[in-house]
Amino acid sequence: MRAVPVRGLTGALFRIEGGSTATTLRWAFAAGQHWLARRTFRDDSPGDGPTQHRLYATTPGPLYLTHGLLEVSFSAVGPSMSAAHDVALVSFQRGSGTTGGTPPAMDNPWGPGTWYETQETTDRGVQVNRVCLGAEQGYLLRKVWSRPRGENRCEDFQGAEVLSLEDALIDLVNNSVYIPAWPPRDYGAPLPRQVHVYVRQEPVAAYFDEVPEYSLGAPWMQSTSDSTDLWNPVLRGLPMEARFDPLSKGVYLETASGVRQYRSDSRLTRWGTWLESAPELSTSAR
Repeated sequence: MRAVPVRGLTGALFRIEGGSTATTLRWAFAAGQHWLARRTFRDDSPGDGPTQHRLYATTPGPLYLTHGLLEVSFSAVGPSMSAAHDVALVSFQRGSGTTGGTPPAMDNPWGPGTWYETQETTDRGVQVNRVCLGAEQGYLLRKVWSRPRGENRCEDFQGAEVLSLEDALIDLVNNSVYIPAWPPRDYGAPLPRQVHVYVRQEPVAAYFDEVPEYSLGAPWMQSTSDSTDLWNPVLRGLPMEARFDPLSKGVYLETASGVRQYRSDSRLTRWGTWLESAPELSTSAR
């Protein structure tokens, strides 16, 4: 597991409770060191759920940023799912104790330390949503700002959505392994036509697809544009969360004269990192 950018700790540790578990103390050996550990076990298999165990150092010490995470195992076998994951600590590094430091590379960031914005246009007007992604002592944080003001990126994560690091790691594996054919389309459907979509004032090759918007009925149409290359250099620094989403999508009605009247139009506009003193600022052209 690579470095996860975090803020300075400013408050009490988040606690996530969930169901009944059995907890025991034991000695564990991980990353070349013995740890007094707390093992929690939960069995949801009678309800077609997973069995899982999680192992944490009772005194996190140098692992305080991950809440002492040593190991997590998750397995599920049943009519609805079959999966098994194991995440274990294999190495760690201690900080130098000096202030400052070099932020980790953010070319293809998982999420923490970054932000991104989308712009949605409807008949009610234009709304900008800014998603801020952070991490704090074993938990990933996500907060959405509607109609953000100013250019202060992500100073306040109070009230953010919270997800434990081990659950986020498992989700990352699931989302990576079970990604559908790219671009997303019905089985056997041909590839959509290719176009260029402007993102941050730079052209990005994209698949452009148009299908009937069945929820509204004919003649409404839905359009989506997905990058042909998810690792296009133009998308450098875009969080993984947004990388697999369409660059733009919309619902429109085409008039007899060929003019498109959009009911809604949403598109990725810009992104950056709050680890830098001067965040990346740019906009996309439609």
